[in-house]
Amino acid sequence: MFQPNAFLARLTELNRPSKRALQVFADSVLILLCFTAAMALRLESVRFVFDVQVWLPLLLVLPVTLVVFARLGLYRAVVRYITGLALRVILIGVVVSSVVLFVVAQLFSAPVPRSVPGIYALLLFVTAGGLRFLMRGLFRQPVLRNRVPVIIYGAGASGRQLLNALCDGPEYLPVAFVDDDPSLQGTTVGGKRVHAPEKIGALVDAGQVRTVLLAMPSAGRARRREIVAALEPLGVEVKTIPGMADIVAGRAKFSDLRNVTPEDFWAAIRWRRARN
Repeated sequence: MFQPNAFLARLTELNRPSKRALQVFADSVLILLCFTAAMALRLESVRFVFDVQVWLPLLLVLPVTLVVFARLGLYRAVVRYITGLALRVILIGVVVSSVVLFVVAQLFSAPVPRSVPGIYALLLFVTAGGLRFLMRGLFRQPVLRNRVPVIIYGAGASGRQLLNALCDGPEYLPVAFVDDDPSLQGTTVGGKRVHAPEKIGALVDAGQVRTVLLAMPSAGRARRREIVAALEPLGVEVKTIPGMADIVAGRAKFSDLRNVTPEDFWAAIRWRRARN
């Protein structure tokens, strides 16, 4: 019986050359299938498969497409950590492939309708990109299940960079933003909704969040005390990113989170009691 987890584990254990060879093989199959599908959709028949001249353009299109993908770095990317930038690489390769298909078909006088390269390009872009993101999702499933859901307090530049740093990490899963700026509230940043601070209690309960990450490195100590004091009744763990000076100097990264110091915590409690 086929076991997906065992299959993925075997793929993960392959060395880099084997993984690249597997990607090249998969793209080769996709190119053949997409060309066949494009011809079938255009001609509404599969009788063309027995015509040798139909397949002549692929003798050049196939290696050219693979070489373009390789030169653009597509096969150097680790599928598990692939990003949307890969779609641009795939798009460039697909455009080159479809242009070569059109030109070669005309030069060889192959019985390939002129609309086929366009259909072929659309199919190849969707399948080549979709397959990679599907595999990325499958590879990351075990990691995602074990990640801790968190709320990022601060949807500015620091919050966005923290989101990007955490998305591919194994520890935290950002589920929402909270920000004091009314102009940001109700918007979406990096696919995550930005909420007002007063909604944080409902977010904690709804998402079973037990950790809040402060992405406000430029905020003063007084403002940090206010935030910690507001979060204290919720019983959540509060972590913060390093100061902007350390980040700019290269002494720390956005993902180098640390717990709020006891001094900050008790100062926040004293500040809260004084306000009451």
